[in-house]
Amino acid sequence: MEWNKGEQEHLKTGANLKRGLEMVGGRLYVTNERLYFKPHSINIQKDDLDILLDQIRMIEKSKSMGFISNAMTVTTAEGIAHKFVVAKRDKVIDCIQSVKA
Repeated sequence: MEWNKGEQEHLKTGANLKRGLEMVGGRLYVTNERLYFKPHSINIQKDDLDILLDQIRMIEKSKSMGFISNAMTVTTAEGIAHKFVVAKRDKVIDCIQSVKA
């Protein structure tokens, strides 16, 4: 990954991003500027997701499959909700919130 000048990576973790019916596997990065998702090449949907931290309006704990407490939903200023399934969800949310603050 190439970051902007002055951009620093704070967290990198495996994640799945819900896109329609597909759970897109990849890596989720938290930097001092953005939340960045890079899908694995084996997925059908291969587009990266790049959300500037100042565009994040809300981060909520959510559940995958309706009952597993391992997901988070990130809502942007445009009202678009992105659901991620991650290990150590609380750690990821805390990192995003502390870097955003």
